[in-house]
Amino acid sequence: FLLVSDFDGRAAGPVRWEQSVVINTVPTFADKGRDARHIHPGKFGSQYGRLTKLKNGNWLAVYTIYDNDGYLYADAHGLSEKGTALQIAGSTDNCRTWKILSTLRDHNRDLDNGEIIQLSDGKLRLAARSVRWQKSYRIRVWSSDDAGLNWQPLSTVDSNEGSPGSLGNPDKGVYEPDFCFLENGDLAIFYANEKH
Repeated sequence: FLLVSDFDGRAAGPVRWEQSVVINTVPTFADKGRDARHIHPGKFGSQYGRLTKLKNGNWLAVYTIYDNDGYLYADAHGLSEKGTALQIAGSTDNCRTWKILSTLRDHNRDLDNGEIIQLSDGKLRLAARSVRWQKSYRIRVWSSDDAGLNWQPLSTVDSNEGSPGSLGNPDKGVYEPDFCFLENGDLAIFYANEKH
């Protein structure tokens, strides 16, 4: 049993966990080789999932998919393949079944650490870290007016930019954004900052 709280902070009572549901899985695969972080992307599958309950009772999930097959970022010679992406899935039956709604990519960058929040007008905001390892780190925000089917770039909250390799050992990035509403209704975002 797990004791959970309702949206207003009151105890909602015990919850019994019964069966699990798989929202998404990317099977491990034999990739072309090490990626920009010098690791094999074929070992990761789907990861870093977060859930959001919408005002209409539906749920959204955002998670990272490692469907890149080993890649180099774009350079003067045009060498590039896709980086990691965020996938958004929706459930209309209280999380029992899920349907993929959209996949979000940031050209030649790794997306991860996604989170979705719904504004009072029903619009959605999605925050994530967007990385070119040891060179460029950004906390980016996208907007959706159609319940997560389409996403438009909105803003960059923070970033750290440098020449290739200059922001590594250890990495000097920004990661893991987390949205919340302040008491006055303003939208706030928190994130890890390793730029120092």
